[in-house]
Amino acid sequence: MPSSEADFAAPIHAGPAPPGKPLPFFKYLRTIGENVIAGYDEAVYEEMILRRGFPGTTHFIVNDPAGIKRVLIDNAANYKKGEMEHRVSGLGMSGEDAARLDKVWRARRRMVASSLDYRSYPAFASKVSDSTSKVLAAWEALPPGTVVDLQETMRDLTCEVMARVLFSVDHNEVAEALEQLIAQAAAHARLDRVDFVPLLNRVRRSYRGRAVLRRFRPGAAAIDGVIERRIRNGKAGEGNGGQDDLLDRLVSARDPQNGQRMDVAELRLIMIALFAGGHDAASRGLAWALYLLSQHPIEERRLHDELDAVLGGRRPGFEDVDKLPYTRMVIEEAMRLYPPFPLMAWREAIGDDAICGMAIPKGATVAIIPWVVHRHRKLWENPECFDPGRFSPLRSAGRPHLAYLPFGAGPRVCMGAVFAMMEMVLILATVAQRYRPQLLPGHKVEPQAHLILSAKDGLPMTLERRSTSD
Repeated sequence: MPSSEADFAAPIHAGPAPPGKPLPFFKYLRTIGENVIAGYDEAVYEEMILRRGFPGTTHFIVNDPAGIKRVLIDNAANYKKGEMEHRVSGLGMSGEDAARLDKVWRARRRMVASSLDYRSYPAFASKVSDSTSKVLAAWEALPPGTVVDLQETMRDLTCEVMARVLFSVDHNEVAEALEQLIAQAAAHARLDRVDFVPLLNRVRRSYRGRAVLRRFRPGAAAIDGVIERRIRNGKAGEGNGGQDDLLDRLVSARDPQNGQRMDVAELRLIMIALFAGGHDAASRGLAWALYLLSQHPIEERRLHDELDAVLGGRRPGFEDVDKLPYTRMVIEEAMRLYPPFPLMAWREAIGDDAICGMAIPKGATVAIIPWVVHRHRKLWENPECFDPGRFSPLRSAGRPHLAYLPFGAGPRVCMGAVFAMMEMVLILATVAQRYRPQLLPGHKVEPQAHLILSAKDGLPMTLERRSTSD
């Protein structure tokens, strides 16, 4: 339970009010076209599985953790990705390459996991700290009262961090290309009415695929150029030597079964996927955490007490991550309330199935919506409230694992999740030691979601310096 009722006296955080009843179909389409999370009615947050009738299809929303496990893990082969996920997954690839996506991940996942060896994290952590220190140094030079958009600042910071971790000496060359590819993918993934009209959708898919590929080519070519150069240098024995970044590790990695190395297309796919997972999740998680702390002084005070006791004013390092449990809980709670990827999966049933006792016919679509699951009234106590303590070991005991999905689940769970959490803990600890960002008075915070959850008009905040008496 929360430590006191005062914890819940702070302002309720921003979020769209659910409609009292299901929206008429065309109004629903208009609503989710503007903001996916605004279209889910009250019943969606109360029921464990619901059936919704859309013209031409049968649609299910699954909130029950056991049902989510059925779709994503136990019977995943029966649920193929829908059109939206295929759109997103082809980042910068031809249609043929996009079709290889799942095969690549299955075949290469072990190689990537071994390259993300936990022993390399101290070196990665130093890159996080160096990049964060640069941001704080820039803030020091700003006049008092300067307003900074924390959403934009955290996006730029995590973009640099991930580019340095993945590409090291080449990070300036690829950071902009990576950012553009992810932005284009997010725009490409936006749902609209045509997604629900099968014949028009097929026609649009063919045209759209060619148009997207043209837009992706410049960014993909820039990344390919760096990868090809690393491969050539590696063959000539002229690489970075110390394998200072993940790309060098992956270029050198061999498949344990057949001894093969990854080709350029595979490496590009993996680097973009790791960048997107580490960059988007971390930047949104940090921005929303700083917003929530600005609205909840009791929780902010607890965070400051932990940072002061553990760090004493010094810069945090990798060895401190496990010593900052409340800092981690703040981030976990921010990602519960504001999951970076609020709409995780729209899948089609290949054959008949049953989920939580409900028959799922062949051809039905199944949706899993972290925004809803994280706020479900039967899964979470006081789900609308910011309460980091709910992620303490004591209060987490017995909670279903798949009631919390900030990084997905199943075969496609984000492999960079551990790194992203380390990154967020270090950045939040570094920032909160020296600053108490405060939301600009009168600014309306409006969460808006398509592929990624963002604050519609940003998070403008003043940078209030912490004093020793804070």
